[in-house]
Amino acid sequence: MSARTRIEVVTEGVFTRMILDDPALDAVCAVIFDEFHERSLGRRSRPGPGRDSQGLLRDDLRILVMSATLDGARVSALLGDAPVIESQGRMYPVDTRYAGRDPRVPIEEQLARLVGKVLAEEEGGLLVFLPGQGEIRRAERLIQERLRDPSVDVAPLYGALEPGQQDRAIARRRPDAARWCWPPPSPRPA
Repeated sequence: MSARTRIEVVTEGVFTRMILDDPALDAVCAVIFDEFHERSLGRRSRPGPGRDSQGLLRDDLRILVMSATLDGARVSALLGDAPVIESQGRMYPVDTRYAGRDPRVPIEEQLARLVGKVLAEEEGGLLVFLPGQGEIRRAERLIQERLRDPSVDVAPLYGALEPGQQDRAIARRRPDAARWCWPPPSPRPA
């Protein structure tokens, strides 16, 4: 943070601490809750404190709540009948399958086996969610070692990657390439 900082990205815990330290959020002009979910509606930290600051201390504080899965009417009511803006996105068919988990075998090893099996039996892309950057990198290495198939593009995706590498994970592929991608635990809609 510096005098030149215009946007600060923080976790819920940090935001809660900011509210406790400065209930009026004097240095803030807008609060954006991204990836807001229904389960957040009952939690005090989102967007309650920001709304309290807006209603009680600063009527100029702007609050924006974003989600791909949200019931806009419920959040609108929570925010004093705030306007709801909807954006229609493209939907793609997704088939969710659960393969089970053996806790004695590293998740990356199980995933590499599963990817090989799916590749042999199915066409199309595969989107895998893993707990963290370490698991993502280890799974990437194992899958590349085992597949050795130039038509399969293994593209990791997590927040610490350089922007160009993140772009690679969501870039348009050549038609013959299968797409294998690992996003962060809280993936962004494509």
